[in-house]
Amino acid sequence: MKKTILILLATLSMSCQAQQKNDMNAYKKAVELAEALLVKKEIVLEEYNLVKLQNQFLYDSMDKGIKASSVWEIIYKIKNTNGEDEYRLRGGEIFIEVDLKTQTSKITNWGE
Repeated sequence: MKKTILILLATLSMSCQAQQKNDMNAYKKAVELAEALLVKKEIVLEEYNLVKLQNQFLYDSMDKGIKASSVWEIIYKIKNTNGEDEYRLRGGEIFIEVDLKTQTSKITNWGE
């Protein structure tokens, strides 16, 4: 019985580690696609900070659980050049939606 439990725990641990690695690869790919879009739109990456990177989780009614989706929300904010606290400044955001399944990205909104 103890041997079975240890094997089960080892399997679960390896599964969690594999999921964490997949999540890490997913967010890196999402950022790469977002940055490629900004470059294509002739936006200078060095003038912006990535301030939000969020996976759009889905509720799976069949499994009764929450699962990561292929869609990521990414927000870049223009860097402050006058020395003020940049997070207090209003506007200057670029909102991007990245879909890893279709390998597409689009600007969904601009902060003003």
